[in-house]
Amino acid sequence: MTDKQKVTMASVILRRFGFTNREAAQFWGVCEETVAKWVTGETDMPTTMQLTALEQINAWQSYCRHMAGIYHDIFQEAPEAYIGVLSANDAAAYGVPESDGFISNTIASICAYLAPKHEHLVLVTSEEAAREDTLTRLRECAFL
Repeated sequence: MTDKQKVTMASVILRRFGFTNREAAQFWGVCEETVAKWVTGETDMPTTMQLTALEQINAWQSYCRHMAGIYHDIFQEAPEAYIGVLSANDAAAYGVPESDGFISNTIASICAYLAPKHEHLVLVTSEEAAREDTLTRLRECAFL
């Protein structure tokens, strides 16, 4: 966002989700042009849509906290926690938005909840998880 661009509720919400205008339009079932107008402040994002988006963010953050708790329980005694990373192509199968930005933000949120409890966090893609030598190879990689 450049210095001249207005910060709007829609632009903040899209940034938090990691959505492009197109992805937001698909997610909320509106036209991409409508989202663009909300983001630029040309028109206001309807209050009901803002509240819906904030509820979705809250539910998403609850999910991230829940997943962090599961990862913590699984890797409680391990020196590192292995976190599975979905690709945008895999996302639809799990019912999450097919957005690289959304997936990245989800991983970042889970990692933020885990970081105080685990010194090393290792992100594992679905392709890596399918490899037989994944755990051996990952122990040699750089940790976050």
